[in-house]
Amino acid sequence: MISKETVEHFKQIAPMLVDLVPGGVIFGTTNLEEYTWKLASQSFDMARFQVGSKFSAGGAADQTIKTGKTITVILEDGEGGRVLVTTAPIFEDNQVVGTFRVVQPRVHPLFPAFPAFAPIVAEMYGEGAFLWLTDTKKNVGLQDSPQFQVPNFKIGDPPAPLAQQILDTKKPINVELDAKEYGIPIQSTGYPIFDIDDPDKIAGSFGFLTPRRNATRLRNMSDKMEKSITEIAAVVQQLAATASDIAGNEGQLNQTISQVYEVSENINEVIGFVNQIAAETKMLGLNAAIEAARAGEVGRGFGVVAEEIRKLSDQSRDTVITIRDLTVQIKDQLNNASEISDKTMRSSEEQAAATQEISATVQEIAKVAERLDKVAQSI
Repeated sequence: MISKETVEHFKQIAPMLVDLVPGGVIFGTTNLEEYTWKLASQSFDMARFQVGSKFSAGGAADQTIKTGKTITVILEDGEGGRVLVTTAPIFEDNQVVGTFRVVQPRVHPLFPAFPAFAPIVAEMYGEGAFLWLTDTKKNVGLQDSPQFQVPNFKIGDPPAPLAQQILDTKKPINVELDAKEYGIPIQSTGYPIFDIDDPDKIAGSFGFLTPRRNATRLRNMSDKMEKSITEIAAVVQQLAATASDIAGNEGQLNQTISQVYEVSENINEVIGFVNQIAAETKMLGLNAAIEAARAGEVGRGFGVVAEEIRKLSDQSRDTVITIRDLTVQIKDQLNNASEISDKTMRSSEEQAAATQEISATVQEIAKVAERLDKVAQSI
């Protein structure tokens, strides 16, 4: 039971309490006919409760006076919202002489909590964030950060198109906006707020905007990296094919060198045979000259032929020596070419192996680029 004296003591401390109640509050008293005292917090007030105005017959105050009991009711506030009104009787000498009233907005807890948590949330994002809160008709809470501000949002303005869409559909929205509207890419996320007494009734919307500068840069880097990797992969594949062709050509060259070397050996055999014929020809020429000398004047012509045969034999022997020297030089050059070809083939094989390693590395980098792109999309 609340006495008139208790109410007078409460009036003295009420100014220290009125702004501590989350969401705001109105304290008030009545006598048996009208409102006699009122104290409202800075964040919440109702014009219908005015000192000196009479309360309605049959209302909460009238019923409390008649029954002597505390009554709690939920009333429309006249602005699309509702209030929780608790009315208790005031007694003096066991008689009801008036009522003590506490009026609080009947809202989702998010509304009174927004001023406390919004600044903290806005600072949690490295690029900043902008938070908004609406009821069904207007913006009721806005919070920006030093890194990111949206000046075209104003308290009391109608909800922005995205918030209005949430109010109309009663569904959350998560969209990525390009730089046309805010000058930079933006991620916009919003949620419906439902009435705490009627889960099917929309009471407002809450959401936040976050810049996507880093995510956009990361995605651009990923795209450029992927393009560069594709070009590098094509070049590497071409190098690998070229290295394979070089290795094949070097193998064929080695085979050709071996064949030329065999031909050189065959030439040496022919040279030996020609040299043997030259020696025998010279011996025949010498014998022919001896016989011509024995024949005297009759064999003189035959002697001239024998001399020419010996000269031809000598020339053949000299030519054979020259050809043999040339074949020796050819062998030496073939040996050098074979060694160079072997080295080139080994280098080509090493290049092919290195190219395969590079190709594998490029594939790994390509996978990293794909992961970067996924990270950019998830930020």
